[in-house]
Amino acid sequence: MKIFVMTFFISFSLLIGSYLLFLHFSLPDPVLSQKKLLDAIVRDDVETVAQLLSKGQKTEFAIDYSFELPTDSIYRFYASETTMLYNPISLAVVAGAEKSLPLILADTKDIKLLNELTASHYTKDDQLGKSSYDLLALAVRTDNLKLLRQLIAAGLKPERQNYLVVAFFVGRKESDHKNFSRAMFLESLRQRSAIIVELINSGQTIGQRLPVPIPMPTAVEMFFMLAGPEIRDAMIEDIRDEKVKKQLTEVASRMRVKPTSADKQN
Repeated sequence: MKIFVMTFFISFSLLIGSYLLFLHFSLPDPVLSQKKLLDAIVRDDVETVAQLLSKGQKTEFAIDYSFELPTDSIYRFYASETTMLYNPISLAVVAGAEKSLPLILADTKDIKLLNELTASHYTKDDQLGKSSYDLLALAVRTDNLKLLRQLIAAGLKPERQNYLVVAFFVGRKESDHKNFSRAMFLESLRQRSAIIVELINSGQTIGQRLPVPIPMPTAVEMFFMLAGPEIRDAMIEDIRDEKVKKQLTEVASRMRVKPTSADKQN
């Protein structure tokens, strides 16, 4: 009887072991499948991306991935290292995969999760926290209105109430404008104004200030002072909420009459 029991136990153990080995070698490696998707995104190979997604590859993941960003890329503030934790959306944005991005956004079920994963490495030393390095920040800090609208349409609403501060204080620095002509400088202000309007129309409150211990004007007030009356008026006209439009009109009416930075460029 003991021999029978031992034989049965050994046979059963071998059977289980064989089955586990079969599963190990027959089932796809999830990380390998994820890397295949990221490789296709870097190439902006829309056919391969579509094929992988149709086979059930999920987009809600983030893995260490090596991608060499061009030296003149506007996303260097985010992709500061060659190997970083990327998810399909963040990599598509940084790599400029414009054909693949709409497919990924349409297939993503939890874009809020990917928004958090995008900023996971950038929450300790930055005063504004995740709002400076998440998916929305990739659009806001580069004046990419198309991307911002794509993200919002995909269900990623700017819920944290400090994106207007990010838009004004953490956007492109003055050094980025050093080689700008007057026309280019004005165009950069118009691009940023469109970003601010989109954020306000998506629920951002206009009373946001830089979180410092000294009194400061709101981010909108400071942008109004920089932009000048023409851009201010155009921004107010594009605000959909009548109450907010009235508040911004009152803010604009308090602006000093003396020439602004934008006026001097004309």
